[in-house]
Amino acid sequence: MAASIRTPENERLEELPAAKLGQRLMEIPARKRMEIILGRADAESVVAGLADQDFFVTLKELGPHDALPLLAMGTLEQLSHVFDIEWWRKDTVLPASALEWLELLGRAGEGKVLSWLFQVDFELLTLLFKRWIRLVVLPEDVDLLEARESLPVRSIDDQFFWDCRYPQYEDLVQHLLGLIFETHQGFYLELMNHILWLPDSECEEAAYRFHRGRLEDRGVPDFYDSLTIYRAPRPQELRRRRASEEPPFEGSVPAFALALAPEGDLLRRCLAEIRDNRLADMLGFELASLANKVLVADELPPDQPRALQHAADKAGAYVNLGLMQRGGGSLSEAMSVLKDVYLEDLFRLGHATVAKLRGGLQSLVAEGWLARWPHGIQCLDSEWLEWAELILQRTPQLRRKGAGKETGGPEGFFRTLQDIAEAEHGIEVLLAMGKLFDALWEPGVTPNWRLLPDGVVSRMEDVTLGAMIWTAASRFLRGGEWRLMPIPVSEWEALWARLEPDAMLGAIHGWVSRVLKDEAEMELAGVYLKPIEDQYAHQMAPFLSRLGTAPDPRLVRFLIFAE
Repeated sequence: MAASIRTPENERLEELPAAKLGQRLMEIPARKRMEIILGRADAESVVAGLADQDFFVTLKELGPHDALPLLAMGTLEQLSHVFDIEWWRKDTVLPASALEWLELLGRAGEGKVLSWLFQVDFELLTLLFKRWIRLVVLPEDVDLLEARESLPVRSIDDQFFWDCRYPQYEDLVQHLLGLIFETHQGFYLELMNHILWLPDSECEEAAYRFHRGRLEDRGVPDFYDSLTIYRAPRPQELRRRRASEEPPFEGSVPAFALALAPEGDLLRRCLAEIRDNRLADMLGFELASLANKVLVADELPPDQPRALQHAADKAGAYVNLGLMQRGGGSLSEAMSVLKDVYLEDLFRLGHATVAKLRGGLQSLVAEGWLARWPHGIQCLDSEWLEWAELILQRTPQLRRKGAGKETGGPEGFFRTLQDIAEAEHGIEVLLAMGKLFDALWEPGVTPNWRLLPDGVVSRMEDVTLGAMIWTAASRFLRGGEWRLMPIPVSEWEALWARLEPDAMLGAIHGWVSRVLKDEAEMELAGVYLKPIEDQYAHQMAPFLSRLGTAPDPRLVRFLIFAE
């Protein structure tokens, strides 16, 4: 393996005691995390100090094949957690996945496989072998030579014969049974008899019960229990206070959820100020448990690290939003809230706020002016269409604005009161635009125009509110009547020179002021229209300044053309 990259930050981490290193490790990239672990003399103690979920996240971020050294050092509890996630889908065990992981575990160290075989829940071991092999026992009164042709091919003791249901893993299954037989023949005999005689339903029920119990001990609920986080909090629940109980877990506190909280979040700033170790552990466990509930409730793939990171980010975002609502944005007030209020109650408060916002937009789409357009929100211009689609998702999101840019980076969750305020302002903008939409149409009219083929606006689904307004304005400049009808291509040469940006701007602003009248609503409409005005001026001005041939109408996206 390549030599460890030593930096001042690495050296500080390498100096920390193994027991205190786990949370710090989760704040750095997985490969660098692995380098630091392997570079320490007490690497096994460091790995043992990782919370089971942090071990799983690290393993998956690295990829199982690249993480073999980590797998070799994992404790049986950590491995059990990995297998509980990788080998199960809801209440169904995945036999092939179990074989794949046991093959990897064997490459990491034969001793790990042997330890696992004798410490795993006996019901799970029985269930897996029931799925892996077809087992037949030699009848007591039958000679082996006489029965050999009718029996499965494989056997270790000439008493139990079996075929593997997964031919690619036949040698591995033989090896596993051989380890059990050579180490403890009594255990082997008991296993064979359970495979033969224990009813499948009884075996499955017991294995699943132990599986669920282990996950619940780590704060991973079943599906129906997880749904409670999306129930709006009742007033009395928001008044309940955290008791002085000890953290409901044993071992290290999961750090993966804390590590994903952005530095500027109120939640992260509060956590950095907490000096009470018991409270810090409680909050760490609660946040990890919330991430697990989100993962299960949203039916995200539990074996994908990105899914767990997504769930942890969502949990932190809604807790941060609820904390801002309860603490008013003040660090001191927020810290007082954290000492008393469960993070799940803050999450539900934040979620309820986002759900109400999403519901407001849904009402506009289902019952407001957007419902009167045959193609719904498709009539919104591109930036607003993307904005609306993000909010209407099952988990609403927004695209943050960057410094000096209209649009920012990737989508993110609602996590601040400013995010909520900006989205509410956006809905007010669309409400104002609804009055302009209604002013373009006679009641009950449903347009079905024959549009210019091969154009930017060639189907009714392509018609946007901006194109409607700009088309009506062009007709106003041509004939003095504000009327929305597509522009015949035959009239384009005579019309286009009149559509200079200043003239269009004047026509549109005059019409908006006549329709809306209220200054606040006009300002809201301006938020929607201003980017379109700027784009129109940028794209059309060069053609108008030369007064040469009109631009190809098929390439003009601001106007609606008919054949």
